[in-house]
Order: sequence, then structure tokens, then C-alpha cells
Amino acid sequence: PVLSRGLNDKVEEVKRTCCLIVDNMCKVVEDPAAVVPIMPRLEPLVRAACEKMANPEARNMADRALNTLQKAAQGVETREVTPEDALNLIKAALGDKASGDEAFEVTAKHIASLAAMATNMRSFDSAAWKSSVGFV
Repeated sequence: PVLSRGLNDKVEEVKRTCCLIVDNMCKVVEDPAAVVPIMPRLEPLVRAACEKMANPEARNMADRALNTLQKAAQGVETREVTPEDALNLIKAALGDKASGDEAFEVTAKHIASLAAMATNMRSFDSAAWKSSVGFV
């Protein structure tokens, strides 16, 4: 919200500073998928700043921020894992050990939901998984 407000500001120095922040934030992002949620909101504002600013140095900063923002989002795979997909993978990994009784089905569905949620959150820390799904 702060960057959106700053990029909509009339003062070019504020827009330039916001573009500098966007540029620097995109440079420190390790996972391109982290940039995807903000792209629809920031990209049009940074693009408008590129087109509307009169100060050449500020316009150059906006161009640089736009390029960095687009580069940071390149190569993103935004596929979501459903609990059903995770359950199928769990059953395939267990093979014939996956019994068809009700207790197994309830437990497997719960674990599949946790696995799908953690995967979609891009949480791949093994300690976090063990603490969340450690009873299995």
C-alpha cells in the first residue's frame, strides 16, 4: 500500500524513491514466485511512472525498476498443488503399504492437506515439515 500510494503521488521525487525501493526489493528476492503476487499491482504503476515523469534521471530509475521487476518474475511456475494431488502422490509413494481402512484414509487426507498447503506456501524446510506432520 505504501509503494502504491507513493507511485500515485504527484511529486516526482516520491515516485523516484518508490521506484528505487521496488528495484532494490526485487534484487534481494530469491524466489521469483514471491514477486508474482505484487506484479499486477506494481507493474502498471511503475510503467506509468516511466511514461509520465519529466525528470530524465527519475524516468531512468523507473525504467530500471520496471526491468528489474519483470526480470525478477521471469521463469515463475505458479502451479498450485491440491490436497487431492498430494494424496495421490502419498498413496503412490506408499504403494502397497497404503491400506484402505478408514483410519488410514482420514490420516492420509489430513497429511495431504498439510503437504499441499506447505507446498503452495513454498515452505520446504524439513524441520517445519517434521514439526507439522511429525506424528506419521
